[in-house]
Amino acid sequence: MQFKSDFHIYLDLNNGSINEILNYKKENKLDLVVISPPCTQESEPDKSFFAYKTQHFMAKTGFGIFLISQITSLFYDKDEELRKIFRLFIKSQLPYKKVLTPNNNISQLFFDGIKFWLWINPKIPASVNELNRIQQDSIFGLKLHASWHKLKLIDIQSILSKYQSFKPIYLILPYDKKEAQKILNFLILNDKYTFIIGYGGFPHTTMVCKAIDSATNLYVDVASFHISKSNLKKLLKVNKQKLLYATDWPYNFKQDGKFSPSKFDLRIASLGINPND
Repeated sequence: MQFKSDFHIYLDLNNGSINEILNYKKENKLDLVVISPPCTQESEPDKSFFAYKTQHFMAKTGFGIFLISQITSLFYDKDEELRKIFRLFIKSQLPYKKVLTPNNNISQLFFDGIKFWLWINPKIPASVNELNRIQQDSIFGLKLHASWHKLKLIDIQSILSKYQSFKPIYLILPYDKKEAQKILNFLILNDKYTFIIGYGGFPHTTMVCKAIDSATNLYVDVASFHISKSNLKKLLKVNKQKLLYATDWPYNFKQDGKFSPSKFDLRIASLGINPND
């Protein structure tokens, strides 16, 4: 698949550097790379192959998605540290701690072709106050992570009521199916904004595909390991202009321990689809 932009990567200083990002951009002849602050205080948990496959299997049914929502709600303890039992399903088994207030200070860096997502947690007043930075030239748009910060429709509505910009909004949906549908309906009605649904809409890919086909303001990325091959096939049938490349660099698609863009092409080709289509 030929692409000119990577719309979602992480600057994780425990697992990469800004110089490595610049090299990644140059080597792959990208015009634009959009960086997000990290999700955890350490490197993001590197899920095992078994963990991803289990998620893919469970996400095939409504009851499975319900179980995923219940299980993921137990991942972190009251101090937002990954519980020991769940460390068995990640490769390093380290005590990762969730970030509740994303650190957007990285957006003060300025490089040609490098932009940043302003990641806001609507439940933290200090985070909401950072919305006044949205007009900075280095900011590409707003990021909201509903499953990470346990956001509901009312939280999305609250933040948009304060959003004084038409820059795009990158949104990862909650696991709860009813809440995700309500949020999608709300996004479609607010068509003055452009929304990018992260992680292929996981675990609601079918719902997201239907929404994208009927909405002019919705886009979706297709690169996350959260997306099973069967759901990737569904995504590749929607309007190609609505599909955006996003890798979650440096976490996904590794070869010999390092991120490899060609791994995505191989994943597409394995479905019997020409990566250059």
